[in-house]
Amino acid sequence: MTAFRRIGVVGCGLMGAGIAEICARSRVSVVVAVRSPDAEARGFDRIAGSLDRARSKGKITASESTEALARITFTTTLDDLADRDLIIEAVREEASLKLDLLATLDKIVENPDAVLASNTSSLPIARLASATGRPGHVVGVHFFNPVPVLPLVELVAAVHTGRSHLHLRREGGRFRPE
Repeated sequence: MTAFRRIGVVGCGLMGAGIAEICARSRVSVVVAVRSPDAEARGFDRIAGSLDRARSKGKITASESTEALARITFTTTLDDLADRDLIIEAVREEASLKLDLLATLDKIVENPDAVLASNTSSLPIARLASATGRPGHVVGVHFFNPVPVLPLVELVAAVHTGRSHLHLRREGGRFRPE
């Protein structure tokens, strides 16, 4: 499996913002889908503030912070995620919302090998995968909070999840397939 070059994140609350940040710090293109321009402003401020904290603690340089922010694009249209290799949903922990979202993403994403991931901490991945026509490409990717600080990620497979989608690693703030 090749490295993910184009990542999408749906939701930019505490978890979504952290996920978008670590992906951008990994030098990949990130598109963050949010509900509204207000949510975009809050998400941008959350990410910029986290990058500023990392910079002030010497974890990243000012140019790394600027470059990471430049790799993140916001949208209020899920269709803008069509070209993504990996999409991680980080919306409210509500089954119907996540099921509808994954069904919609399944129809939008152009690459049949793209991975759809859920940051759920309580819903069965097999149930979420059943909302798609690609259950073998659906995984749980449960990040620990705060995402930019804790280098822990739990990968959760469903019955149909392909083994190649379970070999991901996070090192030094980077998230990539092995």
